[in-house]
Amino acid sequence: MKYNKICKNKSWQQMHIAMDPEMNIHDVEITDCHTADIEMLESLIPENISVDRVIADGAYYSIEGIKTLSNRGITPVIPPSRNAKIYGQDNTIWHDKVVGYISKKGNIYAFYKKFCYGIRTN
Repeated sequence: MKYNKICKNKSWQQMHIAMDPEMNIHDVEITDCHTADIEMLESLIPENISVDRVIADGAYYSIEGIKTLSNRGITPVIPPSRNAKIYGQDNTIWHDKVVGYISKKGNIYAFYKKFCYGIRTN
């Protein structure tokens, strides 16, 4: 299935790439079309390199993933879903801050601007 339609072609694959601001590739993972992006987040973050922040699209967003990154001292720059809500729990602190900030500013573009989401390094 792709776009809610049965594919006539061969099944497709996804490539997940971890790179630094200088465009050096640190990891590449290939998955089938049934593997969710969020399942690959943890394996893409290198253990032997200091990581300040992770910038990814919304498919990599989950409260558990955000908490894991925050606990490692990594700033997660991953936009939450459009219908995200504030939970007010100990394990959702970063999520609640981001969702509250977006609600306060009125749209997701404030989040993009604050965290330089979508801006290329070169």
